[in-house]
Amino acid sequence: MGDERVEGEVVLPCSVSHGVDQETLELGGNSEGNGQSGCHVNKLPSEVLLHVFSFLSVEEVCRSVAPVCRAWRDLASDPSLWTYLTFQYSVTDEQVQEIVSRAPRLLHLSLAGYQDGNVLLTQVAATCPRLRHLTLRFCGNVTEEALAAMIEGCPDLRHLNLEGSQMSSELCYIKIAGLTHLTHLNLSHCHFLDDPGLLAIAKRCCHLQYLDIDGITGIHDSSVVGLVQLRASNLHSLQLDGDNLSDKSFQALGVCKQLVSLGISFCENMTDMGLKGLYSLTNLTWLKLRKGTQLSPQALCKFIQNGELSYLTYLNLAECTQLDDSVMAALGHHCTSLICLELNWCWDVTDAGLDLLVAGCPLLHMLVLVGVVQLSGNTLQNLIASLPNLNVLDLEQCSDIDDASLKALVEERPSLKVFNYWGETVVSELDI
Repeated sequence: MGDERVEGEVVLPCSVSHGVDQETLELGGNSEGNGQSGCHVNKLPSEVLLHVFSFLSVEEVCRSVAPVCRAWRDLASDPSLWTYLTFQYSVTDEQVQEIVSRAPRLLHLSLAGYQDGNVLLTQVAATCPRLRHLTLRFCGNVTEEALAAMIEGCPDLRHLNLEGSQMSSELCYIKIAGLTHLTHLNLSHCHFLDDPGLLAIAKRCCHLQYLDIDGITGIHDSSVVGLVQLRASNLHSLQLDGDNLSDKSFQALGVCKQLVSLGISFCENMTDMGLKGLYSLTNLTWLKLRKGTQLSPQALCKFIQNGELSYLTYLNLAECTQLDDSVMAALGHHCTSLICLELNWCWDVTDAGLDLLVAGCPLLHMLVLVGVVQLSGNTLQNLIASLPNLNVLDLEQCSDIDDASLKALVEERPSLKVFNYWGETVVSELDI
């Protein structure tokens, strides 16, 4: 393989054929030059060198250890150093397979865009029995046979992320349910997940704490209610697609008292009664209720006031189109820990509402106001003064805010990243 390298977290491979082919390496200088006996690194036991190398990443091992000499090249290939592999850039299927074959002690594997998930999963199951964390995002051809092999070969798998991967059939999810030690499972935007598959996972994966099934439209109230009944005491994070869910599901979520993160996309079917079911979720730090077009401002205010949301650091109410200045006032009064707030297309919010918000949320780092068309820009200077930590302000599609006002903001605070009507980053005159 020579010294071919893959850019990113993983560098391929450790069998580097070039480098300094020296008998020994010395620390502390040459003994003839300073009259002292040198410390010969290569005379250290292999176990000691491996312990030292274990503090390096795989990339550092390949780039800085393997090329030094033959002895270090051999040590760099030791499986004990190949326990954590993340492919962040383009890499061929063949290269991934070769690397994985050298890593029988692998604990963590993460990659995206792999063409044949069936081949990779089968190989991982055969060679990596200690695997605990597998991320295989947007990959093709994930079959039930490969997942069955994973159950046999990687029985201690705890984290599985198959986001956007192409499942061969609904039977894949029945197989995933056999990974009974799973605590984290991401199946967002995967094909064929249905109610029986979700219920099978809920019944058998009794340690499940994190579940992401956003982008899954084949899920209905029956399986969500079943999931909640079985796993309410465990779940800390839940992401759902609300397209085919009703208030029955949303009200059922109220028993998940351990939830710290809840995301529901496409909440068009959530009414004020469904929102009321979430009042008891008092530990939330992350909340997304996107496209809640039926949610009245009165219900939103009551939810914020009575829902014990003081711990929230992230809130996304994008496309909750009835949200108005009264809700902004409630947020400013009760959600004072917010760091990120997204209110895209909340058309009824005005400058007055924005003032009420920023007066009570001084910790905000990111404020996304795409399509909030009533904002005029008159309150922007007050916004900057009230939010000393703000570093992202998105005003895309805000037609009444002119670029001159935005440039003035950036000149006043160069660290602030501002997006204008067209979604372009605003550059101050000083930077041109």
